[in-house]
Amino acid sequence: MADSEPVDTTQQVTSKTPTTKQKDPKKSLPAERSKKNREAREKQRKLFEAQKKALDEANMKISKNELKKAEPRVADPPVDGSESAKNVPTKTQWLSVTHVM
Repeated sequence: MADSEPVDTTQQVTSKTPTTKQKDPKKSLPAERSKKNREAREKQRKLFEAQKKALDEANMKISKNELKKAEPRVADPPVDGSESAKNVPTKTQWLSVTHVM
């Protein structure tokens, strides 16, 4: 062995107590993990469906309100049907008359 191979002269520090091999929790009990995953997916699916249902209900309410606003309101004809009821000034007209005076 010439100078071509360097020799490692550092000392390695190791513990005097033996360690037991610990299992990786991600690799252990795959059936239990898959059961938890199924439960999580089911819970998420139910939440998504509830959210979708609430969104649909809100859209229905909004569309109903827009339809109500879009409908033209027809004024009720005067009950007595006389011509004198048509010639009476409105509240706005009375206010404008008093403002002029």
